[in-house]
Amino acid sequence: MIQRAGDQVSAEVILSSKSGKSMFETGAVLTANNLDDYKPPAGRGMETARVLRELGFTVRHIGTFSISVEATRSLWEKSFNTKVEKRTQPISTTHPEIGSVEYWSHIADTKFDIPRTLQSQVERAYPQLPPILFESSLPPRVDYHHLEVPADVGMVLRADGVHQHGIIGRGVLVAMADTGFYRHPFYA
Repeated sequence: MIQRAGDQVSAEVILSSKSGKSMFETGAVLTANNLDDYKPPAGRGMETARVLRELGFTVRHIGTFSISVEATRSLWEKSFNTKVEKRTQPISTTHPEIGSVEYWSHIADTKFDIPRTLQSQVERAYPQLPPILFESSLPPRVDYHHLEVPADVGMVLRADGVHQHGIIGRGVLVAMADTGFYRHPFYA
């Protein structure tokens, strides 16, 4: 099965930093100690997202360093004065039976210009694989050792002792950051 791209280009728009440093410079190494050197100024993400929406892009996520967007192929090519081509990639190299994903990709050595309205805010932009949506709310069955949630996690964290005294974390919210949320009927 191929997850088709249709006419939509999924892309990442990288915000320029406050310091002027680029994480894409040759030899640039990001560490916990210098990460702030590559951060955009406060508010740049929201302002850039506003401009992208005005241009017709759909903003999917505003992150610290980048914005995930979607646009039609024609809007992408017109906005960035470039061309893209369709490519196909397996979702998993170890499980080809899962299928492939089709996506729009930049053509090497093709002209690419950041629109004038974004030049002071954006360092670069590039098409990327679209989000891959898995339909099941159940975890996959695997034949290797893995933790069962929540029992094994409590055991590994040595929380069983406090659990026996009734301290189980009731009222505590636990979240996992991910690339998005698919509106599966399970979650309705």
